[in-house]
Amino acid sequence: MLVAAVDRPGGLPEAVVAVPAAGPAVVAGLVGADVALAEIVELAPTVGFLAAVPRPGPTWTACSGGSAAR
Repeated sequence: MLVAAVDRPGGLPEAVVAVPAAGPAVVAGLVGADVALAEIVELAPTVGFLAAVPRPGPTWTACSGGSAAR
């Protein structure tokens, strides 16, 4: 799982590996359900903010009016 999170196959976000891996960790008792829920509640605002921040990509320069160096 660590390799998939670091390698990011297909450019997918780490959550593609992390979210499905969390379920078995809770079921196996490695992490308590209350602890997992507390982490979700604590991280939700940060995840929401990061999801809303525009990331540079192929259309970044088109949106910003062109190249920064003129």
